[in-house]
Amino acid sequence: MSADKVVVGEFAGAGQWFDAAGKTGTYTVVQSIRPIDDGLEIAFHHDFDDGNVTDATLTLKQVVERIYLVAIAGHPVGHAAWHGDTLHYHLEVAQKFVEVGYRAVGDELVVFGSSTKNLEGNYIAWTERLQRALPG
Repeated sequence: MSADKVVVGEFAGAGQWFDAAGKTGTYTVVQSIRPIDDGLEIAFHHDFDDGNVTDATLTLKQVVERIYLVAIAGHPVGHAAWHGDTLHYHLEVAQKFVEVGYRAVGDELVVFGSSTKNLEGNYIAWTERLQRALPG
C-alpha cells in the first residue's frame, strides 16, 4: 500500500491543546482524508470544550512524488511532504504559520501540530488520537 493510502479514511477521536500562556483544553474531532484526482483532500471538524468550533478543508495537490502543494478554497497556502510513514504539512494563513503531521498506527491516526498564534495570539500546540471509523 502506498504511503498516501495509509492515512486515507474517516476518523473520529479527541485532541488536547496547550499554549504559551499555560492554558490547556480538549476537543473532539471528526476528520476525513480522501483521495482526489491529483492528491488528497483533508476535512476536519473540531468541537472545543469552550464551545468554539473549527471546520476546515485542505487540498494537497501532488507536485512530484512525496511533495504536495497545500491549498484552501483553491488558494495555495503551503506545502506538504511524506517523511517515511508521516505526512507533514505547513501553511500560512491569517498571519500565522501552522504545521501538522499525520501518522497512521494500525487503525489509529495520530495527529500533532502547532501554530504561531491561537485566538488569543499565543503559540499553541496539540495532539490528537483518532480511530478509523469502520464502514457501515
